[in-house]
Amino acid sequence: MVLGTCLAAVAIAVSVGAGNGQDPESSAVPLGAAEFAGDLVQQYGFLLDASQRTAADQINRALREAESKFREAPDETTKGNATEARNKAASKLIALLNDLPCAIRMSLTEEHPRMDGDEPVSLPGDTGALLFYLEAGSSPTRCVSMECDFSKGASSFTVDVGSSGAAWALVGLRNVPDRRTSFVLELRWQGGPSRILPVQVRTAPKGRLKVRVFSADGSGPVPAMVRLVWKTDGVDRRPSNAIEFAPQFGRHGTAGRRNALLPGRLRGAYWCVPGPFDMAVPPGEWEIVVRRGLEHIPVFDSFTVASGGVAEKTYQPRRWVDMRTRGWYSGDDHIHCRILSDADAERLMA
Repeated sequence: MVLGTCLAAVAIAVSVGAGNGQDPESSAVPLGAAEFAGDLVQQYGFLLDASQRTAADQINRALREAESKFREAPDETTKGNATEARNKAASKLIALLNDLPCAIRMSLTEEHPRMDGDEPVSLPGDTGALLFYLEAGSSPTRCVSMECDFSKGASSFTVDVGSSGAAWALVGLRNVPDRRTSFVLELRWQGGPSRILPVQVRTAPKGRLKVRVFSADGSGPVPAMVRLVWKTDGVDRRPSNAIEFAPQFGRHGTAGRRNALLPGRLRGAYWCVPGPFDMAVPPGEWEIVVRRGLEHIPVFDSFTVASGGVAEKTYQPRRWVDMRTRGWYSGDDHIHCRILSDADAERLMA
């Protein structure tokens, strides 16, 4: 089984209320609650339905605004108001987590904790997440957020929940192999020995995406700058034939994605695609942006790829001006790029 290295970015927070006898309106603010809420909203929103996403977004915004006001507070009264606002938002976060049906609950006091049922957890695609509620006593709840990347090669991942007590653990999964995958989570806590938890997940069958870009006059296919985003996780995907410029740049500039400092929806990273591409993708809603330079109107499109299905898309960005017909020549006279072969030149010209 091809497994991955765990890239842990752990945010630990003491929660409020949640069974510890404290008044959620007056208890201590959770440390790292804003980071945890941000991960939930920005990276793993697919765990939530529409109303829950709206609530989580409001909680995330309230936590960050309260933390900012606390840091910049000129007096103790303002700090107190900011602390109260943080406590309320954190209390709402814990309440939201408690209401999520996807939460997997187990006790760390058991020597051999196991997940309920024999069926693997279904993931929406090669990205997914597991939300655990781990019980280990009645001390304040903690929130742990981490990410595991299955593209590196490993057989187990570590979830460190810190001191004894209940803990929420959000385990993000990236680049999950197709179909059924087994791996191990080592659950570490200071109140006792580590627990080994076997986990099985299953990805939804992929679909197939074929994309072609033609020039405005109908000739082609032609190169284009492409941003391709799976709406489930909001992360852009590299087209299968995207050009990698890293070997030609050395220590100058950047490679791979090209960042466009443009206004509005055009801002962001793009891949340079030399021609048509055909690739397997997770099922669901997708968004694509196609650019052909300043003389063409960018194309924005949304579409659905079904499991086991094929989506074929053809785009033809329209010109709003043709400077060649006005006697102008295009050029880029400032390029940090190695050209030592015909292949180097072809990549650069694309």
